[in-house]
Amino acid sequence: MNSDPIDDTSISDAAELLRRISAHWWVFDDRTGRRRLSSAAFENSRDGSGTSVAIAAETSLDAQLQGYPGYGLASLPAGKAREQQQVVRRVPLDEMPWHAQIEGRKTGSIKKALSAACEILVEPAME
Repeated sequence: MNSDPIDDTSISDAAELLRRISAHWWVFDDRTGRRRLSSAAFENSRDGSGTSVAIAAETSLDAQLQGYPGYGLASLPAGKAREQQQVVRRVPLDEMPWHAQIEGRKTGSIKKALSAACEILVEPAME
């Protein structure tokens, strides 16, 4: 039996995926002298599932930040995840029908590429 996740083709490559950003993932880059999103933001979940994201067209920025004071938001086109041999699939949860995951083995270079492909929509609050 094949246990590899199956890519959800109902999510287009152009679909924007939202990722909440903890202040811990917002790091200072000595090379640029500015803050940037750390590749740690794209670790798979501790339970072994993929990186949790929201399908932007099915939710709002405010809804994604509600209950997460101090967090920021980044946007990543689904196609950019797929370019890194990742699978994007819907994983709706109770009260979160917009929930999806970016799944697949994430090496350091893959996480770095995902981080670099993001657009920061809301910067997290600095502690």
